[in-house]
Amino acid sequence: MTKLLKKIICVLVLMPMAMNSGYAHHSFAMFDADNPIELAGTIVEWQYSNPHTFIILNVIGENGDATEWTLEGRSPSAIYRLGWTPESLQAGDKVIINVNPLHSGEAGGSFRVVSWEDGTLIDPKVGR
Repeated sequence: MTKLLKKIICVLVLMPMAMNSGYAHHSFAMFDADNPIELAGTIVEWQYSNPHTFIILNVIGENGDATEWTLEGRSPSAIYRLGWTPESLQAGDKVIINVNPLHSGEAGGSFRVVSWEDGTLIDPKVGR
């Protein structure tokens, strides 16, 4: 067998393994999609970076204590097609967010729909 043929076979065998590890990264099994919740709070930080966007949200509970929620979103390239940009949210914005919470019960989840505090859906195509 020639060296070139051995290299081609090696690449063909290893390529599917590399592809499967990429798919495993995108599992959302840690989030409870069957029991979404709604959070009202203030944006602490909007992270528009790869591989996923994040909203850090300060939520004041019924007892008056503040809890910081880390909410994961889709990739910047995916939400850019929907009109989202790094300027879509700013620290200090008051929002309501529909979230698939973590199964663990920790203060985190996957954000689905983001609205202004009056309930108006945020439409990033329109601007701030």
